[in-house]
Amino acid sequence: MLAQAGQALTLSWCFDIPVDSARTLRAVPLHVREIMKYKRPSDRAMLSSCDAIGPDDGVDPRTFFRKPSRQRTNRKALQLCAQIAQALSLVLNESRDELLRSLMVETVEPAPDSTRVLVSVSLPAGTHHVSRSDVLQRLHGACGRLRTEAAAAIHRKRVPELAFCVLASGEVR
Repeated sequence: MLAQAGQALTLSWCFDIPVDSARTLRAVPLHVREIMKYKRPSDRAMLSSCDAIGPDDGVDPRTFFRKPSRQRTNRKALQLCAQIAQALSLVLNESRDELLRSLMVETVEPAPDSTRVLVSVSLPAGTHHVSRSDVLQRLHGACGRLRTEAAAAIHRKRVPELAFCVLASGEVR
Protein backbone atom coordinates (compact mmCIF):
# COMPACT_ATOMS: atom_id res chain seq x y z
CA MET A 1 0.00 0.00 0.00
CA LEU A 2 1.50 3.35 -1.00
CA ALA A 3 1.13 6.54 0.98
CA GLN A 4 -1.32 9.01 -0.47
CA ALA A 5 -1.11 12.77 -0.10
CA GLY A 6 -2.81 14.01 3.05
CA GLN A 7 -2.19 10.88 5.11
CA ALA A 8 0.04 11.36 8.12
CA LEU A 9 1.10 7.73 8.55
CA THR A 10 0.65 4.80 6.23
CA LEU A 11 1.39 1.24 7.29
CA SER A 12 2.57 -1.10 4.58
CA TRP A 13 3.32 -4.82 4.97
CA CYS A 14 5.86 -7.00 3.30
CA PHE A 15 4.91 -10.72 3.34
CA ASP A 16 6.92 -13.95 3.34
CA ILE A 17 8.22 -14.54 -0.11
CA PRO A 18 10.13 -17.77 -0.78
CA VAL A 19 13.50 -16.99 -2.38
CA ASP A 20 14.73 -20.54 -2.52
CA SER A 21 14.21 -23.70 -0.45
CA ALA A 22 16.42 -22.47 2.43
CA ARG A 23 15.57 -18.75 2.59
CA THR A 24 12.36 -16.74 2.82
CA LEU A 25 11.72 -13.08 3.33
CA ARG A 26 9.87 -12.09 6.55
CA ALA A 27 6.79 -9.92 6.85
CA VAL A 28 7.71 -6.60 8.48
CA PRO A 29 5.69 -3.42 8.80
CA LEU A 30 7.08 -0.48 6.82
CA HIS A 31 6.27 2.93 8.25
CA VAL A 32 6.03 5.74 5.76
CA ARG A 33 5.80 9.24 7.23
CA GLU A 34 4.55 12.18 5.29
CA ILE A 35 4.34 15.76 6.52
CA MET A 36 0.89 17.24 6.08
CA LYS A 37 0.83 20.73 4.68
CA TYR A 38 -1.65 23.32 5.95
CA LYS A 39 -3.97 24.25 3.13
CA ARG A 40 -5.75 27.57 3.49
CA PRO A 41 -9.30 27.35 2.16
CA SER A 42 -9.98 29.32 -0.99
CA ASP A 43 -12.07 32.49 -0.89
CA ARG A 44 -14.73 30.77 -2.96
CA ALA A 45 -15.04 27.91 -0.46
CA MET A 46 -15.26 30.36 2.44
CA LEU A 47 -17.94 32.49 0.70
CA SER A 48 -20.08 29.40 0.18
CA SER A 49 -20.40 29.03 3.98
CA CYS A 50 -20.76 32.69 5.04
CA ASP A 51 -22.01 36.10 3.89
CA ALA A 52 -18.70 37.97 3.84
CA ILE A 53 -15.05 37.18 4.44
CA GLY A 54 -13.57 38.76 7.55
CA PRO A 55 -9.91 39.39 8.37
CA ASP A 56 -9.76 36.34 10.65
CA ASP A 57 -11.41 33.88 8.23
CA GLY A 58 -9.14 31.09 7.08
CA VAL A 59 -6.59 31.77 9.81
CA ASP A 60 -5.16 28.82 11.69
CA PRO A 61 -6.81 28.86 15.16
CA ARG A 62 -3.57 27.69 16.79
CA THR A 63 -1.90 30.94 15.78
CA PHE A 64 -4.99 33.17 16.02
CA PHE A 65 -5.66 32.49 19.70
CA ARG A 66 -1.99 32.47 20.73
CA LYS A 67 -1.02 35.17 23.19
CA PRO A 68 1.23 37.80 21.63
CA SER A 69 4.76 37.45 22.89
CA ARG A 70 6.27 40.52 24.46
CA GLN A 71 9.39 41.54 22.63
CA ARG A 72 12.24 41.37 25.07
CA THR A 73 14.26 44.51 25.34
CA ASN A 74 17.83 44.18 26.43
CA ARG A 75 17.46 45.89 29.77
CA LYS A 76 21.14 45.65 30.66
CA ALA A 77 22.25 47.20 27.37
CA LEU A 78 19.84 50.11 27.87
CA GLN A 79 21.08 50.53 31.44
CA LEU A 80 24.67 50.60 30.15
CA CYS A 81 23.75 53.24 27.57
CA ALA A 82 22.15 55.43 30.24
CA GLN A 83 25.28 55.19 32.41
CA ILE A 84 27.51 56.08 29.46
CA ALA A 85 25.28 59.04 28.50
CA GLN A 86 25.46 60.42 32.02
CA ALA A 87 29.26 59.98 32.22
CA LEU A 88 29.86 61.54 28.79
CA SER A 89 27.64 64.53 29.60
CA LEU A 90 29.71 65.24 32.70
CA VAL A 91 33.03 64.81 30.89
CA LEU A 92 32.03 67.00 27.94
CA ASN A 93 30.84 69.76 30.30
CA GLU A 94 34.22 69.74 32.08
CA SER A 95 36.26 69.70 28.86
CA ARG A 96 38.93 72.33 28.14
CA ASP A 97 37.81 72.58 24.51
CA GLU A 98 35.01 75.12 24.21
CA LEU A 99 33.41 73.32 21.26
CA LEU A 100 33.22 70.03 23.18
CA ARG A 101 31.88 71.89 26.21
CA SER A 102 29.00 73.26 24.13
CA LEU A 103 27.90 69.80 22.93
CA MET A 104 24.90 68.02 24.47
CA VAL A 105 24.58 64.24 24.57
CA GLU A 106 21.17 63.46 23.08
CA THR A 107 21.07 59.65 22.94
CA VAL A 108 23.33 56.66 23.44
CA GLU A 109 22.19 53.46 21.70
CA PRO A 110 23.73 50.02 21.28
CA ALA A 111 25.02 49.69 17.72
CA PRO A 112 24.55 46.73 16.96
CA ASP A 113 25.01 45.45 20.52
CA SER A 114 26.57 46.61 23.76
CA THR A 115 30.16 46.13 22.51
CA ARG A 116 29.77 49.33 20.48
CA VAL A 117 27.52 52.30 21.23
CA LEU A 118 26.38 55.17 19.05
CA VAL A 119 26.53 58.50 20.87
CA SER A 120 24.38 61.22 19.31
CA VAL A 121 25.48 64.73 20.26
CA SER A 122 23.85 67.98 19.23
CA LEU A 123 25.30 71.38 18.51
CA PRO A 124 23.72 74.37 20.21
CA ALA A 125 21.58 76.73 18.15
CA GLY A 126 24.20 79.50 17.86
CA THR A 127 26.97 77.40 16.28
CA HIS A 128 25.99 77.28 12.60
CA HIS A 129 29.51 78.27 11.53
CA VAL A 130 31.01 75.02 12.92
CA SER A 131 31.03 72.06 10.55
CA ARG A 132 30.03 68.57 11.62
CA SER A 133 33.32 67.16 10.38
CA ASP A 134 35.21 69.53 12.69
CA VAL A 135 33.10 68.41 15.65
CA LEU A 136 33.65 64.72 14.75
CA GLN A 137 37.39 65.32 14.45
CA ARG A 138 37.55 66.86 17.93
CA LEU A 139 35.38 64.09 19.37
CA HIS A 140 37.65 61.42 17.89
CA GLY A 141 40.65 63.29 19.31
CA ALA A 142 39.10 63.14 22.78
CA CYS A 143 37.72 59.62 22.33
CA GLY A 144 40.40 58.00 24.50
CA ARG A 145 39.65 60.26 27.45
CA LEU A 146 35.89 59.88 26.94
CA ARG A 147 36.19 56.11 26.87
CA THR A 148 38.36 56.12 30.00
CA GLU A 149 35.78 58.18 31.88
CA ALA A 150 32.99 55.90 30.63
CA ALA A 151 34.98 52.90 31.92
CA ALA A 152 35.21 54.51 35.36
CA ALA A 153 31.43 55.07 35.40
CA ILE A 154 30.36 51.57 34.37
CA HIS A 155 31.16 48.21 35.90
CA ARG A 156 32.02 46.02 32.94
CA LYS A 157 35.02 43.93 32.00
CA ARG A 158 35.19 45.46 28.52
CA VAL A 159 34.34 49.05 27.73
CA PRO A 160 32.29 49.50 24.56
CA GLU A 161 33.68 51.36 21.57
CA LEU A 162 32.26 54.83 21.04
CA ALA A 163 30.87 55.92 17.68
CA PHE A 164 29.62 59.48 17.30
CA CYS A 165 26.82 61.12 15.36
CA VAL A 166 26.54 64.92 15.28
CA LEU A 167 23.05 66.41 15.04
CA ALA A 168 22.12 70.03 14.46
CA SER A 169 20.02 71.75 17.11
CA GLY A 170 16.45 70.49 16.99
CA GLU A 171 17.34 67.65 14.63
CA VAL A 172 15.98 64.22 15.53
CA ARG A 173 17.77 61.02 14.67
